[in-house]
Amino acid sequence: MRAALGLALALAAAAGCASTKGGGPADVTPKQEAVLIVDNQAFLDHTIYVIRGGGERVRIGIARGLSKSTFSLTSRVIGLGQVLSFLADPIGSNRTPISEQIHVAPGDVVELVITP
Repeated sequence: MRAALGLALALAAAAGCASTKGGGPADVTPKQEAVLIVDNQAFLDHTIYVIRGGGERVRIGIARGLSKSTFSLTSRVIGLGQVLSFLADPIGSNRTPISEQIHVAPGDVVELVITP
C-alpha cells in the first residue's frame, strides 16, 4: 500500500499471536503494544509521529537516515486499537509526508518505508 509523499505503510497482522509457556489457555499472555519498523531510505533523519483519530500528534522517536529503526507503540499510544496515521518530519527540510490511515491494535507490526 502506498501513502502520499513518499511514505509506504504495511501492516503484518500479528494480533492473536500469543506466548504460551505451559501450553494451556491460562498461560496465554496478550501483547499490550504494537511495533513500528521504519525503513528510512532517505538521507535525512526523520522525527516520527503518530497522529491519532482526534488529530493528536504523539512523538515516537528519530529514524536515522539510510537505516531501519524499531519503535514500540505502547498501549498509551494505541489504546485497545485505533485508526492512526504516521508523520515523518525530515530534519533539515520542510516537507512532512503523512501516511494513509491504518487500524493498529496491540500485537500488530507496522512497517513504514520512507523513500528517497
